[in-house]
Amino acid sequence: MTWDQASAQCRSLGGHLVVVTSEEEQTYVHLFTSSHYDDSMKPVVCFWMDGKDEESENHWYWDWTGQPLEYTNWYPTEPSNTGDKENCLGTHKGGIWNDYPCYYKCHAICEKE
Repeated sequence: MTWDQASAQCRSLGGHLVVVTSEEEQTYVHLFTSSHYDDSMKPVVCFWMDGKDEESENHWYWDWTGQPLEYTNWYPTEPSNTGDKENCLGTHKGGIWNDYPCYYKCHAICEKE
């Protein structure tokens, strides 16, 4: 599902896409994605998180709170904004973050406060 679809799904369940603000939370998300991933999920291998930079390029923020990302776990060459279209935050089973086009198809990771 797209980032917007994933966000809407999480909100319909009373939550939001996952917000990661610490290494401890990142470890949990990594363990979650690793344990919930299997080959039947291919070709979709990414998971949406709540981060975006649509309003101002390379100024990443959590959509749920509007707060800037302070803790990050980007892949070393990310965020790359390839083609000037990668404005939504995702992760994969390895736990590393990547910027993806918001129309890309990923799974959702929802959380409730």
